[in-house]
Amino acid sequence: MVNNSYDRVARYYDFLKRIVFGNAIAASETGLLKFIPINPRILIAGGGTGEILEKIAALYPSASYITYVEISEKMIDISRKRNVGNLSIEFIVRPVEEFVPTAMYDVIITPFLFDNFQTDKIGKIVHQLDGYLVPDGYWLYADFNADVIKPLWQKVLLKCMYMFFKSLSHIEADSLVDAKVYLDEKYARIFEARFYAGFIRSYAFKKLG
Repeated sequence: MVNNSYDRVARYYDFLKRIVFGNAIAASETGLLKFIPINPRILIAGGGTGEILEKIAALYPSASYITYVEISEKMIDISRKRNVGNLSIEFIVRPVEEFVPTAMYDVIITPFLFDNFQTDKIGKIVHQLDGYLVPDGYWLYADFNADVIKPLWQKVLLKCMYMFFKSLSHIEADSLVDAKVYLDEKYARIFEARFYAGFIRSYAFKKLG
């Protein structure tokens, strides 16, 4: 089985995340979409089942172009069935680290992407995606809280999540790494929000020109 592929849980993924997190994951993503400019080129890396596409379509029906990169073919199949109105979307079944675009993007969205990777690979992926974003572009980032100091229940939940997805999806990571520190080096953090008692966090970054 391919590492980091959620094919085996794709059918049940949305149900599982709502059972555990309610609306927190969806809210963490939705709150970032206000930073999408008019008529942008958008790269979504690791978009899962595509719920975020319906949210973008509702807010920005004329978004010019979206590239949707997801390693799981079954996740892509679910995403293709979303109600996306007139959005122009290119679906690409490929690991994000193997994706090479033909043009630059105004917005990059990484919804719960980096919790799948180990430290050395995260730095490389951030550097790679940074090269695809225009100066003054926006990087919209949502993921689980990677702070070392966190309540015990969050540590236990995180450990259970990794055990579950490592067995079913062969994710590479064993623990959560704070990927946003790589973004802080070249980006201005312009927005932050917390959900699920701080266990989920979202950030909007603007690339320094």
